[in-house]
Amino acid sequence: MNVEEHELLAANAVKDDESDMFRGLSILHIACVFDQEQIITYFIRYGNSVLKCTTKSGQTLLHTCAWFGTSNAMTIIANHGYNTCARNAKEHQPLHLAVLRCT
Repeated sequence: MNVEEHELLAANAVKDDESDMFRGLSILHIACVFDQEQIITYFIRYGNSVLKCTTKSGQTLLHTCAWFGTSNAMTIIANHGYNTCARNAKEHQPLHLAVLRCT
C-alpha cells in the first residue's frame, strides 16, 4: 500500500466532525492510526525529535494513538521519552482524547 492509499484510509477513518482535529497528518500520524510499529521504530532511530510533529490543531502522535486506540504505537512512543502530558490546541492531553473517544 503506498502513502496516498494510507492517507486516504486515514482520512476515511476520521468522521466529518473530527476532520479539523486531524488536518495535516504526517506519515508518522498515519503510522499511528494503523498501529504500524515498524514504521514508528524506523523513524525513532533518527532521533526523538521526529516524535514531536503535530497536526495543524496540535495533535501529537500520542493524541492520535489515543483517539484511534492504537496501544502498541502509543507504548513505543511513550517508552522513547515522549511527553505523555502534551496538550493539543483545545488543551486536551492524550488521555482526555481516549476518554472522549469512548463516550
